[in-house]
Amino acid sequence: MMLGSFACKRNAFQAARGLIGSGRRATALLALLVLLAGGLEPAQTEAERVGLILSKLPPRGSPAYNAIRKLAGKATGQLLPLTGSEMWSVPKENMDAVKSAASQHGIAVAMLDATWNQVFHSAPADLKLNEQQEAMVKRAHAAQATVGIGIVAAAAPAVVEYALTMDATTNATGRKAKIILALSERTLLTITRTSVEIRPDMCVWRGAVDGTDAPATILWWPLGRMAGMVQHEGHIYSIRHIGGDIHAIIESSEDRMPPEHAPLPQPRVEPPG
Repeated sequence: MMLGSFACKRNAFQAARGLIGSGRRATALLALLVLLAGGLEPAQTEAERVGLILSKLPPRGSPAYNAIRKLAGKATGQLLPLTGSEMWSVPKENMDAVKSAASQHGIAVAMLDATWNQVFHSAPADLKLNEQQEAMVKRAHAAQATVGIGIVAAAAPAVVEYALTMDATTNATGRKAKIILALSERTLLTITRTSVEIRPDMCVWRGAVDGTDAPATILWWPLGRMAGMVQHEGHIYSIRHIGGDIHAIIESSEDRMPPEHAPLPQPRVEPPG
């Protein structure tokens, strides 16, 4: 079957050459285009790649670091200075070798899945708040403008750092960095970054809600503590850290706020407590 196909293409090429010789150039060019369209093999696509977040790495340039980096093949990536981690984009075929070698050196590896830029996830079903946390939630509920409170867990610190700072220093890909915030069971927002400031001990992230351009501000510290504020459709969502990776998202209605409290100021940058 393959030999017959090749013979047909050879005959078509010879026929085209004959047409060129007879002066019928337009018909000859058409015949050649048909021949080429049917004869070219599809171009090889770039190998499928996976994103890995590596934490507790040995020093860059050390034999252990270089050995693992070599196993990653043609890897690209980004330094994550606040958590001391790195993001590596590696060919999928190299992933298992990298993970195996990393495990031998006590290096933590997290694979970036489809939810890598979702900075909050559902809190554990068996989570029990302590007395201090219960008191904070009770005070928030008592506020006149509060219409709801959600308890969520932050993603791993190194993953959050990458979600917030992806391409921040180079913007090499030209992509518009986005994060996804699950503010409640019914409110899942995509927010496009407008600026990010990476300080020695924290990150200040600002963005605009897709579809409304409402402002959003997130303050993040490398141990996983976050604070922030998001405006969306007449509601203010305040992010408060209440311990470990657990955060409360307090939903307030602008219509129910006392006049002297509207609009709310942007969250202050304070050191983690």
